[in-house]
Amino acid sequence: MPYLHFMKRVYTILILLLFGINAFGQVDPENISIVRDEWGVPHIYTQTDAEAAYAIAWVQAEDNFKMLQQILLFGRGELGTVLGKKGAQADFFAGLLGMDELVDSLMAKDVSPAFKTYLEGFCQGLNDFAKKYPEEVIGKNLFPVYPKDVLVTYPLKIADFIGLSKIVGDIIEGKKWDEESSKVNFVKKGSNAFAFQQKMTKNGKTYLVGNPHVALEGPESFYELQVNSEEGIQFHGALFPGAVTPQVGTTPNLGWSHTNNYYDHTDVYLLKMHPTKKGFYEFDGEWLSLVEKELKLRVKTKAGIISVKRTVYRSVYGPTIESKDGNFFAVRMAPILGIKSAEQWYKMVKAQNLVEFKEALQFNGLPYFNITYADKSDNVFYIFNGLFPERKAGYDWTGLLPGNTSETLWTTYVPFNKRPQIENPACGFVYNVNHSPFKCTGPSNWLNPDDYDPNVNYNGLTDDLPRSLRFREIYQEGTKLSMEQLKAIKYDVTLPKTDPTTAAIRQLRNTTIDDKYQVMVDTLLAWNYKANPMSSAPTIAYLYFEGLKKNDWDLRKRTEEVPEEKVKQALKFAYNHLMKYFETVDVPYSDFAVFKRGEKVIHAYGIRGTLGARWGKLSEKDGKFYATGGDNFMFFAQYDETGLVTLETIVPNGSSNETDSEYYNNQLELYGAKKTKVMSFDENIVKKNASRIYSPLD
Repeated sequence: MPYLHFMKRVYTILILLLFGINAFGQVDPENISIVRDEWGVPHIYTQTDAEAAYAIAWVQAEDNFKMLQQILLFGRGELGTVLGKKGAQADFFAGLLGMDELVDSLMAKDVSPAFKTYLEGFCQGLNDFAKKYPEEVIGKNLFPVYPKDVLVTYPLKIADFIGLSKIVGDIIEGKKWDEESSKVNFVKKGSNAFAFQQKMTKNGKTYLVGNPHVALEGPESFYELQVNSEEGIQFHGALFPGAVTPQVGTTPNLGWSHTNNYYDHTDVYLLKMHPTKKGFYEFDGEWLSLVEKELKLRVKTKAGIISVKRTVYRSVYGPTIESKDGNFFAVRMAPILGIKSAEQWYKMVKAQNLVEFKEALQFNGLPYFNITYADKSDNVFYIFNGLFPERKAGYDWTGLLPGNTSETLWTTYVPFNKRPQIENPACGFVYNVNHSPFKCTGPSNWLNPDDYDPNVNYNGLTDDLPRSLRFREIYQEGTKLSMEQLKAIKYDVTLPKTDPTTAAIRQLRNTTIDDKYQVMVDTLLAWNYKANPMSSAPTIAYLYFEGLKKNDWDLRKRTEEVPEEKVKQALKFAYNHLMKYFETVDVPYSDFAVFKRGEKVIHAYGIRGTLGARWGKLSEKDGKFYATGGDNFMFFAQYDETGLVTLETIVPNGSSNETDSEYYNNQLELYGAKKTKVMSFDENIVKKNASRIYSPLD
């Protein structure tokens, strides 16, 4: 009988797979209730976490199925089949890192049974959506998807998010890479987060403000949702497309937000190759063979799908690349050495207090991101979180490293209790705007850098930024503030007085210039450094800064005075651009900086370097600045001893990425006016204001 029972089970599974039905999870969609509020934000109600995961997948698919598929295809190394050459480049990156093999080797050990069940629920939601809407499927052989497909995307996306793909591209092209290579250049992205204890707020509540600065479109644009599971998830926040849990936001008891931290997260090694034996490199006095792997990249072309072969390598350090000049470089970073980040966010989401939250952090799955935290017990907490390599002294870890010795091959990480962090400082607040972890509270409570491992280089890539300087200009330690005042700080669009950015304007006083630029210079010298929408000064300033950048002068990386010749070139760029597109240098910032979503166009407040951050690109068609990033999902939470008291949120793009959806750009005007929408965990309130209540597959 046991044998017959086993064969019957095998037969059943085969039948299920044959007909494309999930053999795992078996979530009943009828147990799931989805409430779309008046803004289109999905509020999910389930009995189990697996059902919640199913619903998280389902609502994302409803609002952004194409993007979800592209992310999964990236993980499969098949993005080239839908995006052509650009997708194939991403497939090469995925194949180089070998995340597929990494998940295979670690999944049984590093993924708990509970989280595996959760992932199965998520996959079932995606698969059911693909079956119901086959006309929306863009990946021919993508479905069904499995937990492994999801887990692969996490290390890939984090590594890409923090700049590894750029480093790999530079290596391949031979840019700045030789035996005397200078420093590794990292991608820098921003965000703001603030947490204030009750003693520092005017109404006696604990405040938390989350303000990620990310792209306004694409895989790095946040998606807002609320999840309520009777098994323990109750969370309102946001996630990047394809994520299986919220990644920032709040429960009824506690909340947190992330900001990027600029520690030295990537090491690059130059291998010493054998002079005659191809594919051999020196390591600790021995010659080891590179492991070769042939990638078969499939690329969509006008003539159809073609296959392109590329060879990638692995050394003891990790993924290894041959540059076009024949050198071999290896890269090593924590995000591509583990697969636990997805489960750590799951544990963070389920935490009920600070003790449980810290336990979740000690799961050591999240290799990156600062965390700013607050809760109903009036705790505020900041940690420079991540998996920081324990490196040996004696090497310049920010530059190119020798790839022939175990001295540079790190295998362990700085323990949790030795990462920069502070809990409930005497000054009553913590914050981070991507600046030094040692300055993420009031000056009277700053941490001592000498207490922390210098080889992590916590503070070497950035100390203060324009936003941290500006915060200290407008908020004085010991001052009580209201939530409206904290909002004003978050939305502030003024550059600090003490910064290379504004110094590059002040030095115009001592620069000899052509008469035709005089009006622009006078406007800049009279400017109060505020991105006032009615003023032409921020328009000229943006173009002046852009002109410096185009002439190889990045103000964010320099403190010295700009050479006079580059100042003149930057002024020329600004003048020519304004005259070409506007026929005047007097262009109000509201007419120059815009945010377009579908047919709706609003003024894009803010400028790069301000707390109300904004970046974008110049249009060659009309000469305007079109916002592509900056303030994205924002939330403003207040807590007292009973829990969450108020929650306000806003997302610039709306809740749907489908252009025909009523939720595609319905928050844009609200966002542009710096207003918010009120959110609630009260199911009765949510349903009262619902635009739709349904279950998946309805």
